[in-house]
Amino acid sequence: MTALPQYYVDPASGSDSTGDGLSDSSAWASLQHALDTITPNSRGDQINLKAGTADILSANLSFSAYNPQIRQKLIVRGYTTSPNDGGIGTIDGNATHQISTLNTVAFIDLEIRNMSTTTDGIASIGNYSQLINCYIHTINRDAIGTVFGRSQIIDCRFENISRTACRGFAGFARNCYFANGDDYSFTSALNLSAQGHLVNCIFNLSGSSNAIDCTNSGHATLNCTIFGGGSSGIGYDCADATDGRGSIFAENIVAGFSGTVGKGCNNLSDWGLMFRNNSFHDNATDVVDPSQGDQAYGEKFNNESLSSSPFALSGANNFANRLAYFEPQDVGNVLSGDLPRGAVHKSVSGTGGSYNPHPLLG
Repeated sequence: MTALPQYYVDPASGSDSTGDGLSDSSAWASLQHALDTITPNSRGDQINLKAGTADILSANLSFSAYNPQIRQKLIVRGYTTSPNDGGIGTIDGNATHQISTLNTVAFIDLEIRNMSTTTDGIASIGNYSQLINCYIHTINRDAIGTVFGRSQIIDCRFENISRTACRGFAGFARNCYFANGDDYSFTSALNLSAQGHLVNCIFNLSGSSNAIDCTNSGHATLNCTIFGGGSSGIGYDCADATDGRGSIFAENIVAGFSGTVGKGCNNLSDWGLMFRNNSFHDNATDVVDPSQGDQAYGEKFNNESLSSSPFALSGANNFANRLAYFEPQDVGNVLSGDLPRGAVHKSVSGTGGSYNPHPLLG
């Protein structure tokens, strides 16, 4: 496959007036200038954003001039010295601006921070778009408005956000991490909508934060670690009468929603909800069942309340140490079956070496 044309943005030493964007040494200074200048290639293009100095937005970042298409995907990726070398580029909203809707756009190896305080940090993640290995943080608003069904968020980290990571999530998320920060805490980490799928995600919360609020039917939450850290919130909340209909909640660990009104799972009142093989620990209430009883469930079995913590809780409780801290322990049925419950794979060395190799992922 022929490589995509490569363009370069260096906010520290690039120039929008004298650079041509064709090499690291002749880089442009801003992503917006790159988006406004590039003539789209029929196969797509890659814009490389240099690590070290943030691209501080002076207006909302717009893709309208480039106008990506389905077979003409645009990649924006961080780098240090050469494309795809793992360097992390930074986009800073200056607490005023947002990133407009991504359609057929991939953001890879980026830090996205300090976005608008009056609207969503990223308007939406449209169809055929991806966030991969991105760190999204310090946003006094919702980080993302909507994630559409043909989009993916993989290996991303959401922290220090005052509302939600996404107000309407209908895409696919894998190996993502959601945590409160020093400045801001989630109201709800994620609003899960129809067709939304969460696999191997870690929610690391506190205070009164909810982890997952279900806002529609037909979604799935599989092999997630949902930790309240003493929160008085809810791990998985189907507040409306149809919010879990035709959905799956399976192989998860929900623990630590131990505040006075904390709940592991709430209002599981829908027909056709598959609720199975989940483990609960240290919640004020593990599961709030519907008043009409078990006949409302499509499947409900093999769920358990544990007498001791399902996590190693070894070392610091932070992102860097997450796989060791949340490594599953041999209590109850946590380690039974083909893979452990929760997001983390039990390692031979006892250090929580990886996310679970979930069968859905091939």
